[in-house]
Amino acid sequence: VSDTLFAHDETGRTALARVEDPLAGPVVHVGTLVLQPVSPVQVWAQLGIAILWGFMIVTSILFFLVWGVRKLRGKVPPGPATQVRVWPLLAGLSVAALVGLFIFGMRDPFEQLGAPTATSVSIMLLTIAFPVFAALGVAASVRTRGDDVNRVAWWHSSLASYTHAVVAIYLLWFGVVGLMTWS
Repeated sequence: VSDTLFAHDETGRTALARVEDPLAGPVVHVGTLVLQPVSPVQVWAQLGIAILWGFMIVTSILFFLVWGVRKLRGKVPPGPATQVRVWPLLAGLSVAALVGLFIFGMRDPFEQLGAPTATSVSIMLLTIAFPVFAALGVAASVRTRGDDVNRVAWWHSSLASYTHAVVAIYLLWFGVVGLMTWS
């Protein structure tokens, strides 16, 4: 239609507008969406952290199958060796439970998530528990550095804890911690 307005092929109506937003700069309006350019570094960093986070959750749960059996057999001593392993596992399990509850709640979102129900309150508590477990994992990682802990276990658990902490800060920044789906 013009240098800044673009029409839809089939309807002929304006479907896209390129404008200069006073706060965001150059943006594109498509329907109800407002799109703005972002740094590729930001996009790839977020994608990389998301992939690493998912990998660390899965490997923490799989790693538990190994060290849990070793713990039952008395091969993993109590104290620092257990603490550094348990917090990233609990953070990962809280995320897995959160995803499961969201899937369950989306079967009937107005009933399950639109009011304070067992599902929605559990989601709120899990969004609080995750950053707490992440912080405890980082603290355990710092506290146990140099202690008598298997180096591979310490590095894996520390990397998982720091990854959880980065994601927890990101979720806190965007207001997801303490999420009350009913409000």
